[in-house]
Order: sequence, then C-alpha cells, then structure tokens
Amino acid sequence: MRMSHEINRRDFLRTTGVGAGLLSVACQPAAGPANPSQQATAGAESPAKRPAWEDDWEKMLAAAKQEGTVVVLSNFPGPGYRRAIEGFQAAFPGIALEFSAMTSAVYQPKMVAERQAGVYAWDVAINPATSTLAAGGVGALGFLQPLDNVIIRGDVTDDAAWFDGYNAGFGDSHRWGYYFEYLGARMFFWINTDMVGPDEVHSVKDLLNPKWKGRMLLADPRSSGYGFTPFTIIRLSLKDDSIVRQVYVDQAPAISRDTRQIAESMVRGRYAIATGFFESDLAEFKSQGLAGNLKTIPLNECLAGNMGTGIYLIDRAPHPNAAKVFMNWFLSKDAQAGWAVGAITNSRRKDVSPGDLSTYPQPDQKYSIGLRVGTEAFSRETDRTRAIAMEALK
Repeated sequence: MRMSHEINRRDFLRTTGVGAGLLSVACQPAAGPANPSQQATAGAESPAKRPAWEDDWEKMLAAAKQEGTVVVLSNFPGPGYRRAIEGFQAAFPGIALEFSAMTSAVYQPKMVAERQAGVYAWDVAINPATSTLAAGGVGALGFLQPLDNVIIRGDVTDDAAWFDGYNAGFGDSHRWGYYFEYLGARMFFWINTDMVGPDEVHSVKDLLNPKWKGRMLLADPRSSGYGFTPFTIIRLSLKDDSIVRQVYVDQAPAISRDTRQIAESMVRGRYAIATGFFESDLAEFKSQGLAGNLKTIPLNECLAGNMGTGIYLIDRAPHPNAAKVFMNWFLSKDAQAGWAVGAITNSRRKDVSPGDLSTYPQPDQKYSIGLRVGTEAFSRETDRTRAIAMEALK
C-alpha cells in the first residue's frame, strides 16, 4: 500500500501532538502595547525555547521520507493487529508500510537463512519478550540493535505518560526492546464448554485426568512461546520439571505450531482443551457467530506478572530512519490506543484505556512465581523448558 503524499510542517505538528498551540497563537490578530513601557517590557521577553528533540525528529522524518518504506514484522497474526499497525500509514502517508505477520517458529529460521545469503529484509519486529530473548530468538541470535537514541519524541519519553515511568519499559540489559504492555496475569488455556464442565479444569492436576488423554491441542513447547511460556510458569510454580512430560507425552495431545489452526480446531469442536492462541485470534470467527462455546481458564499454577510484548529495531535495517519513525509513532498515545483495541491488551501508557480488563494488574493480585514473564531471568527458564520438551518429545 504505497502512497506518495508527504506531510507538510503543519501536518507534522498535528501528527506529533505538538504545535497546535503555536498555530493558534499565530492566527491571533496582533495587539500593540498600550504604552512605551509595555513595549519595552514586551521587547525584553524571550521566545519559548524549542525542545531539542523536535529538530532531531524533523531530520529523522525527512530521512525516513527519502527511504520511503518501513518493513514491520509481527509475531501476531490476525486482522486486529494489522489494523492497529496500519494506522501508521494514515499518520505518515509519505512512508509506505510493508507488514508481515508470522510466528517466531516461521520467521526465525527464515531470517537466519536470509542473513546467511546476505539479505537484510526487516526493519522492526513486534514480539513477545520470551520469543525474542529465549534461545533461538532474534535477540539471542544477535539480530537486534540497542535502542539508545532511537526513541526521541518528547510525548513518548515523558515519565508521566507511563506506569512505572518511561525507563521501566527497557526490560533487558541490552536495551534491545521497549516493552509497552501492562499485564498482571495471562490465561493460557482454553476450554470448549460443550465438552468441559465448569468445574472440571482449574489446575494442572486436572489436565492430567485420563479423561483428557488425546483430547487436547497444545502449542509446540520446543518452538512457540504459546507453549514454553505457560509450561515454564507451571513447572516453576510446582517446582517439578516432569510436568512437561506428563502433559505433552503421557496425555498424548495433538501439537501444532500454527496458531490459526489451533484456534479453528477449537472453534470446530475437535478438541476439548487447548493452548496456542489469544482472544484476538477469534475475532474473525466471532464475526461469523462462532466461538461462543470457547472460554479461557486461569489455571491456579499459571498466573504471573508479565513484561508483555516489545518493539525491536532489527540491526542492519534497510530503512533505519523509517524504522525509528515507526517506533516513535508506535509508542505514542494514538498508536498505543489502536494496539490496545486491535490486540485486546493493555498499554503501559497511562493515557490509554485498557483493552483487556481480565489481564489488567490488580493491586492485591498474587502470582505463582517471583519472576516476571519477559525478563532475561525468565527467558533463561524458558530455555530450560524447551530443553526438557525437546528431550521428552524426541
């Protein structure tokens, strides 16, 4: 979707949320001072100093227009995510947006193969922290650039705009990613209410009931964060590594790396219990009057504080300035509001309404583990989960 119109200065000021006051003042009729003393006083006043970031932003934006394109990779398929990201095109019609959605199990080997061939195709990635920092992730592979001097807009770097302040969004020591979601608990399992009673599944022990053998469809824990993230929380909660084998081997579930396939199989009533997709993946089915028989269940052992999803700058990006413009825009109020609605999630920005109250942090929320999902320490534990799964599922 390539558009050639460029943003003039007035459009820029409107887009970035600054300058409206300047335009308003400029349109007011001039009024002369009432007397010479007033004139002298007025002449002594110095104009308001322009924030330094505005000059840098204008240079970045001009360079981005010269590049003309930004290529964004998202780990999240579905029309809601796409619509949220495509808001960039309306804000900056002079920069074409190319957007691809694919899971980490697909794009990580693809990116490795491309780089081995000398191809650098991607500018920005939007991924769960666990998929990015864990073994095999683009961060662990060295494909990311630190974000120092990348995010510069004053409306984004303002501490008052974010829960816990702006700098709390840098959740890894490398400053590879900026984590923008505000989540208190994640519910990783789904049930088909036509097949599972309301009191049948509330804990991992319930998953081990022989009744569910062969009746579960689970994300592959060797390659997908949908699989290894919940089972990392579970094994840390239970202090029992064998739980991965008990569920993934002894219960003989079907295993998939395709989030769309998992969601559709549940909608069609082929399985009773599943992991591997979120509420937003059901939007298309719900528009057709389907998926009313599916609901999430919070397993007792599967609650954890969550760093959530991050936005990352790919190193050797083919359009580095356009990538930086996109990242600054994405963390703005309007873009985060669009993402909260499209992704059905919550932004760390205080000025954005929650998109999912069920995962909104509660003051008295008690979590089953001390680590926050998405931190480097948690990513090391997910590596352990993957290793256990690889051994069990040989």
